[in-house]
Amino acid sequence: MNNTLDELIYKEEILEICFWYQGEGFGNEFTAQALSPFLTQPTERVETVLRELCSTGRMEQTASGSYQFLEAGTKEGGQLFIESFNDMHQPGHYECVDGCCDGDDHSRCKHH
Repeated sequence: MNNTLDELIYKEEILEICFWYQGEGFGNEFTAQALSPFLTQPTERVETVLRELCSTGRMEQTASGSYQFLEAGTKEGGQLFIESFNDMHQPGHYECVDGCCDGDDHSRCKHH
């Protein structure tokens, strides 16, 4: 991966996966070995990117050698995650946004 855009995309992908990983309750610390199954790059590449994320103030390496979010990393990872999955969290066609309607009957909906 020598392309600058590819590098940026890969860093964002790792931040997003770490945010998901944390949200699923797998822990607040990340290792290249734990993240590699979710990525298309070898463990060594994941490790390199985790170190790069430390140098930009988004993550830090712990005493045990794993990595954890700093505030900037949590914020950016969360934003990336929301952007990626926003469409999946929208109501379906003709569904009530607030869930106050039953099926197609919107007669009691406070928004119609």
